Amino acid sequence: MANGTVVLVHSPLVGPTTWDPVARALVERGRQVALPSLLGMEDSPAPFWRWAVDRLLHSLASEEGPLTLVAHSGAGPLLPIVGAEADREISSYVFVDATIPAPTGSTPVVPAEFLPSLEALVERGRLPRWSQWWDEGTMRALVPDDGLRRRLEEEMPSLPMAYFSEAIPVPTRWPDAPCAYILFSEAYEPVAADARFRGWPTRRIAGEHLHIVVDPESVAQALIEMV
Repeated sequence: MANGTVVLVHSPLVGPTTWDPVARALVERGRQVALPSLLGMEDSPAPFWRWAVDRLLHSLASEEGPLTLVAHSGAGPLLPIVGAEADREISSYVFVDATIPAPTGSTPVVPAEFLPSLEALVERGRLPRWSQWWDEGTMRALVPDDGLRRRLEEEMPSLPMAYFSEAIPVPTRWPDAPCAYILFSEAYEPVAADARFRGWPTRRIAGEHLHIVVDPESVAQALIEMV
């Protein structure tokens, strides 16, 4: 990871500020970092995943050397197509408390069994900001710092329900580079178990889903050590 660029991809449900602390910690350790933004996807034409991939590819066009693609949360299924279409060497993929792509075929943005609960939140075709899916106490537990939590919430988009019904294709030759998984929260334990079953190196850092903003030093060090 010392050569090339570490690409930190945020979940479409939040914004790039979620990766800012880890990006700074990596730069302090001498790494070259790219922090692309997927903000604006809510106003793009469908399929929304295609807009997101194109946005990432455009952001990475000027980066030099091989790429280490790192995804948090719902950004995970975007990585295989980015890797396949980047026309660049991909040195590795790292999934951080993230959904991992299906082995073949396509990966649903949200498993079908969760769609009814999301549909119950829809207003005028869109879901509220992700922070509004939960009560205030839940968000405070995820990000105790009031100022940081406010900045994160202000950046969160209100995405169309249609996005959550999409499925993101998996290229036939994926994975084309080593993969690894970093687990924070209990909710992603089954995903981490799947990663271990596939033979991926997996590490647990005890924390909640937004641990990347709570303890960025540990996350940055884990990324460096695993890759």
